Amino acid sequence: MSQYEKLDSLIVQRLRQGPMFLHFLCAHEVHSECVRIADATGREAFRVIDARLQALRKAGLIAYSSKTGWGLK
Repeated sequence: MSQYEKLDSLIVQRLRQGPMFLHFLCAHEVHSECVRIADATGREAFRVIDARLQALRKAGLIAYSSKTGWGLK
């Protein structure tokens, strides 16, 4: 099990509600999980969420639009 599986799942759950920009996406559980991972890895929380969004985008699960923000593909 990857240390990012829970975060990836939380991101996809939030995006099932509809497309959203980063500041809405990083609310509640997503933010808490980013902080937990950041503390464990010594990275900054915004780097964690950015890396996971890019990984999910490259995997073809999500996409970004300048008009609507992040959303499911």
